[in-house]
Amino acid sequence: MTDKRVFIILAISVSFLFVSLPLDYAYGAGGHDLPPSDIGDRQAFLRFNAPSIASGSEVSMSYSLIDESTGSNIQHVTYFLTVVDPEGQNAFSEVLHGHDGTVNVEFRSGSEGQENYKINANYDNLAASHVADQAGLITVVGPVFDNLGTYKVDIEVSGIDFDNTFLPEPLKYDYTLAIAEAQVFDVSYQEATFNVNIVSPSAVEEVTLEPERKQLIIQYPSGEWQHFDDFRVYVDIPNEMMYGPFTAVFNGMELEVSEERKDDKTTTLVLNGTHLDVLMNDSADGMEGMDVNGPAQQQNAIVITATSAVPEFPLALPLAAAGLGLAIVIAREAKRRLLF
Repeated sequence: MTDKRVFIILAISVSFLFVSLPLDYAYGAGGHDLPPSDIGDRQAFLRFNAPSIASGSEVSMSYSLIDESTGSNIQHVTYFLTVVDPEGQNAFSEVLHGHDGTVNVEFRSGSEGQENYKINANYDNLAASHVADQAGLITVVGPVFDNLGTYKVDIEVSGIDFDNTFLPEPLKYDYTLAIAEAQVFDVSYQEATFNVNIVSPSAVEEVTLEPERKQLIIQYPSGEWQHFDDFRVYVDIPNEMMYGPFTAVFNGMELEVSEERKDDKTTTLVLNGTHLDVLMNDSADGMEGMDVNGPAQQQNAIVITATSAVPEFPLALPLAAAGLGLAIVIAREAKRRLLF
């Protein structure tokens, strides 16, 4: 085999090494436009910006009613906003008004022991509702989002066009918002330590890495039963520790996994499930026949499985670099021989 053929084969091999390295994933995020509703001869839709998961210390929401034909705000919109806590109790219920059609609301946690929320806003007697202050913001201070879990937010548009003009039938919208706890865990492997950030509707007990199975185990405590509907968990995973695509299960239930590139060093996993049940120790009796300690199922744990994990992932880069270096050496040697 000639030197030229050897060089071509090595160059192709090195190119496959680079192509086979995992790629980053990115997913979009932002506000939401709900399907249009008929208002007489017009069609309008609600545009809102609000988190699907947040810390209870501060939650911001923004609502606008948009005329579909013009793309502009409908003026003087009255909103009846209700927040229902995870126990099914009303945590907030007020009528809010936006003269320009937009309402910006910011919920802040109150002082310790505060029992009722307080609204910092102006009151419009004609619209019979709270309106924003000069800064364009309605601030609610108090125990609205004090508990972890999934809240339901209901929005009714009851009036448009003028302060005192009300619709015969309000437009109704709703969505869920999870109040979760942010935690940081140091995950060790040999001499390396990785920081794993987790935002979950229930507090996590510990996080462990099982590189031989390419799995990250997020363990919840078993002392008290908890239930969350339509839960969402965020996990920041260092790329040096694990790389996707990823799958995840919780107590045998497969979770929907979205991967978002946070930066060059971190991938954020968004784990969605229909429900999350953190079981008591005695509840294990109801899981007979399940291999709760197996590679895919562990009691009260989210098991994330990666495509690669340490020490596999760090070996790929040195291997590619070595192949490239070898190709360069052979190319130089082939060129030298051609000159002579």
